[in-house]
Amino acid sequence: MARQGAKVTLVTPSAYVSDWTPNTLEQGAIHRRLAELGVEIVLNRTVTRIAAGGVATACAYTGSQRDIAADAVVLVTSRQQDDGVWHELKARRDEWADSGIRSIKVIGDAVAPDPIA
Repeated sequence: MARQGAKVTLVTPSAYVSDWTPNTLEQGAIHRRLAELGVEIVLNRTVTRIAAGGVATACAYTGSQRDIAADAVVLVTSRQQDDGVWHELKARRDEWADSGIRSIKVIGDAVAPDPIA
């Protein structure tokens, strides 16, 4: 987006642009490349609300509030386990035989969400 001329602000609750990259020794290069593209990097802040005209943020340590103006928001979030359907089906175990079901298994992101890499 920055290469196409958009004004980009990256907001993250982390102290790094990418939390894992200090382990792979890529952090410096990634941060430098974003900064060279003109991306404003806002560390240690959490997006608390998306509203017309921007986002509300809070300091990850103090909770102090600050709004950041934006025409659009692109969320890059963590993946979290969602096994609700499996639990609902498991709770109906008594009905399985009538439908020909012998067992159920929880699979994929419902059991172990993984990043797209």
